[in-house]
Amino acid sequence: LAAAPGPDTVAQTSTPAVGSAVASASPSATGMFWLESLSPTTGLRQVHHAQELLDFQTTVTLSNDRTSSQAVQQAVETFNAQLAWLRALVSVLEQLHESGHFDFRTYRHEFPMDCPPDTIIDVVEGLKVRHTAWLAHQQRVR
Repeated sequence: LAAAPGPDTVAQTSTPAVGSAVASASPSATGMFWLESLSPTTGLRQVHHAQELLDFQTTVTLSNDRTSSQAVQQAVETFNAQLAWLRALVSVLEQLHESGHFDFRTYRHEFPMDCPPDTIIDVVEGLKVRHTAWLAHQQRVR
């Protein structure tokens, strides 16, 4: 899972490990997210954009029923949580970028696909604190 301005940014950055999530942006683009992975058989990089991931989320959520194994149900729940928190990450990163925070003129966050949603939650919560502090700092300076 990833967040950034678009696939051009990905091309300019390092190739991810198998199943990486990336979050990044540049001043000229608004944030978005995608999933980058390396094919284990061909070694080629694959990129799945936000709309593909949202479509996939809908498909797996609707197909996940009571007859699915506990492991499948847990995997779907984890994926849905990761995706939701990744979207929240994009939102707070955009807020930091748009408010002019010097550290977020460009940004990139990357998570392994097997990370628990709590990992992304911790990053989002930390960035929210930084955003609040930045806005307070701007008010004091004015």
